[in-house]
Amino acid sequence: WQQKMEGVLVNSELTSKTGLVGDARGKTIHPGLLARSHGKVLLVDELDKMSVEDQNGLLQAMEGGKYVITKGKNRQVFDSEVRVIATCNDIRRIQQPLVDRFDFPFKVARVSRIARAEYVSDIIDSFMGKDASDYSLVVKAYLEWARNARTWIDPSDEPTIKKVIKEYILNAEANIEGVSYRSLEFSILRIAYALALLERSKIREHHIVFAINLKDMILTNFYE
Repeated sequence: WQQKMEGVLVNSELTSKTGLVGDARGKTIHPGLLARSHGKVLLVDELDKMSVEDQNGLLQAMEGGKYVITKGKNRQVFDSEVRVIATCNDIRRIQQPLVDRFDFPFKVARVSRIARAEYVSDIIDSFMGKDASDYSLVVKAYLEWARNARTWIDPSDEPTIKKVIKEYILNAEANIEGVSYRSLEFSILRIAYALALLERSKIREHHIVFAINLKDMILTNFYE
């Protein structure tokens, strides 16, 4: 992602508030890495080691595409619409609202030596670029197009969409107790929104159903 998607790599352990959010120590507020990464993919390594201040700034950027720095009476808003891919070792050290903002959380398990040995051939082929499809240009084109694209829910479709989501909440296979609105209902809507953008259409029932099935599978595997 860093090489082919022009992703911005962030090592959370080495990133200060000044580096990620901005510098407000002097008379002038200077934008940080978040503002300089506007419109890009942010690759955050060891998110659990990021300071609370940096986590707050990242949350603002992920939720609203902007973040605020206040220095006395001086208040500045910086554009920072970013898409974030992150890793962590201890999810308990990340504030819950930020965890909830990730639509696709996955636990990466250690593989056995036997399974690892079976992957050697694929790893070598991938390393040498053999039989590999490069989708980076397609993804880059989509991100560029989606930046200004919009979709919507038609008022006539609202009752059906509400009904589908309500039925899932009442009959979910995954254990959704304790899962926040931001991590479930809003995540379903965000995923459906992205699907509708791919089809360049309004948000329909089948987008919601697909998003629910995907989210249910992720929650079942993540919280098991």
